[in-house]
Amino acid sequence: MRRNPNHLFFLSAGACLQAIISRIASRQARAWRCAALLPVLFLSAFAQTVRWDPPGGQLGFNQVSQIALIFENCEPDGAPTLPQVEGLAFGRPSQSSQTSIVNFTMTRTFSLVYPVRPDRRTNLSIPAFEIKTDKGPIRVAAASYTVGDATVGNSGVSIDEIASARLTLPKDTFWAGEVFPLTYTLDVARRYFHSLATNIEWPAAPFVAEDWSKPDPSEALIRGERRVISTQTTRAYAKQAGSLTLNPASQMVNLIVGSTGFGLFSQPNVEQRQLDSKAVSVTIKSLPPAPAEFSGTVGEFTFTSKVVPLTAAVGEPITWTVELSGTGNWPDITGLPSRDVSNDFQVIQPKSKRTMKDGSLFEGTLNEDVVLVPSRPGTYRLAPVRFTYFDTKSGTYKTVASESVTVTVTAGSQPMQPPANSGAPLQFSIGSSPAAGPAIRPLPSAVPPVAPENLPRDPLTQSAHGLVPFKIGALWLVVAIPAIVLSLLVWLTLAALRSRENDVQRLRRAARGRLETILAELRTAKPRTSALNAQLRAWQHEVARLWEIPHAAPGPSLVQSTVSIREKEAGATWASLWSEADRALHSREEALPQDWLPRAETALQAVRIPGWVPSSLFAPNNLLPFLFTLALLLAPVTTQAADNRADGAKAYSSGDYPRAE
Repeated sequence: MRRNPNHLFFLSAGACLQAIISRIASRQARAWRCAALLPVLFLSAFAQTVRWDPPGGQLGFNQVSQIALIFENCEPDGAPTLPQVEGLAFGRPSQSSQTSIVNFTMTRTFSLVYPVRPDRRTNLSIPAFEIKTDKGPIRVAAASYTVGDATVGNSGVSIDEIASARLTLPKDTFWAGEVFPLTYTLDVARRYFHSLATNIEWPAAPFVAEDWSKPDPSEALIRGERRVISTQTTRAYAKQAGSLTLNPASQMVNLIVGSTGFGLFSQPNVEQRQLDSKAVSVTIKSLPPAPAEFSGTVGEFTFTSKVVPLTAAVGEPITWTVELSGTGNWPDITGLPSRDVSNDFQVIQPKSKRTMKDGSLFEGTLNEDVVLVPSRPGTYRLAPVRFTYFDTKSGTYKTVASESVTVTVTAGSQPMQPPANSGAPLQFSIGSSPAAGPAIRPLPSAVPPVAPENLPRDPLTQSAHGLVPFKIGALWLVVAIPAIVLSLLVWLTLAALRSRENDVQRLRRAARGRLETILAELRTAKPRTSALNAQLRAWQHEVARLWEIPHAAPGPSLVQSTVSIREKEAGATWASLWSEADRALHSREEALPQDWLPRAETALQAVRIPGWVPSSLFAPNNLLPFLFTLALLLAPVTTQAADNRADGAKAYSSGDYPRAE
């Protein structure tokens, strides 16, 4: 069928018109939908909330983490005041803001990101509180967190395995006022160490302490791993005696936990952790009874005195300088000892000058210059100046004294004019003039002594009973029996000490006791730690001493053969334990079998070592040394007694009876 061209034209024109009308309708519908969504967008833009992100979870003990306070469609009005949370420290926050539209919903957020660090192993809760915003006060819901052992980054390794801090002392007993050194050592695995984040925080009280020295870094190879070791020192002393405790020291350290980027553009990811040392106990001893002139100075000091010039005219100044220097409890030293001088001198008030070594609280010098202006001619003696301090090295009081000085004063050409600020200072005691001579004090009148009331003046008329003196034979018994008993007790004591020292099984018993202690410590040791390796090496060392294995590094075969000599059935057991310990120490497994510890304890309990035999006291090697020493001590006495008897007999024969008696 053939179509008319005019008809086709009208059909196509109608289709175009219909398409135009439908497009106009769709645009009108879209405009109406947008107009309907405008109130929704307007209302959603004004919904305000403030919340914690994350609102809960787990924080690492002593690990710095981040939690954010999120403000939605509002901002804080001033610096926010957060509630105090015991055990959780908040740092200074960082700020960020952003605007987003999701599903026709516009949200504007303002974030305060706080670094936080929990210092207690307990559950923490930030209570709900109200915060001021530019839209009015808004309530923030509470957030709860648990605190657990934090690992370093995502390595799964605890901080104790890669870093440690400790305080060390040269000894644990000091005198009150004695200055002692204190060392802080930080030990971190080199592959994790980035830098020190803070200085050492150490509350010194109740001790008086100097500032810590600058870090002295070094590196060491420990058990095949390079370690960064930072050492700092200080000095301190305690004023009061007793059992005291050095507080733990803490320091923040930056650790490398990974990296971002690659090649030249890589950057390390740093995590900040706090390391705490353990508290250290120290005993402070009281000073012995002090002499009267002791002023509380403790340490090591030198004391000097100098007078310039030794000859001067009336009115000319003479300078008397005393100086105390050394190391000790300088914060408690108040001044120098007083000095004696004649009142023929005008004394200008001395001024003490204290000079401390740079950066030191306990090393310094205290000097005092006194100006003496003589008013009369003559020869004067300046008495020695004495200074008493407690010497910590010898544990005794020491008195140092300057030598006495003679000063000659000649007549001056002009009469003396007293200085404007003359006068005796408080530290000086003014003596008498040498020209006037010593003052003569009148003697008190004599008073006859009064006899004691209980002193008898007449012959005794009463009777009384007394003990009859010992006869010679009984006297010898009274004297000899205690001497013999005492000698036997001394011999028994010395023989017991020598017998126990020479006991062939003593070292084996000691090794068995130490093995029990090591096995008890292994029960609490963590696998794959340096402490476990050290305890296993100690176990092998004591096993070698227990079975008297004559080799520095024996193998399982030598262990089995040596143990079998004493206990045939136990050789294979001890060889197996030794082999498994070697495998844990030196192989890649680095782990002991789960039943290794019970088997080691059972094997040790089966070991029987003979105890000390008391009858060994009477062995010849324990008896003869005592008899030989006793013979040497009594030989001169016996010889002298024999000589005395011979001389007495000779004097009696010659008629010299007093000498013979």
